[in-house]
Amino acid sequence: MFDAVRIQRLEGLAWFALGVFAFEATGWLWWWFAILLIAPDLSMLGYLFGPRLGALGYNLGHTLV
Repeated sequence: MFDAVRIQRLEGLAWFALGVFAFEATGWLWWWFAILLIAPDLSMLGYLFGPRLGALGYNLGHTLV
């Protein structure tokens, strides 16, 4: 039936759709959505200060909470 990977992908799609609808309600310009969508990836800059701090920052930046 459904395996764990498929369920996680559907969950991710649901969160993305919810984010799009919530962003639409703000009335902000859509180029902000693109910037905010990649904002968690800026946490990779922590790797400039070493692998331990980089991994910590990356993991904190990519939590759903």
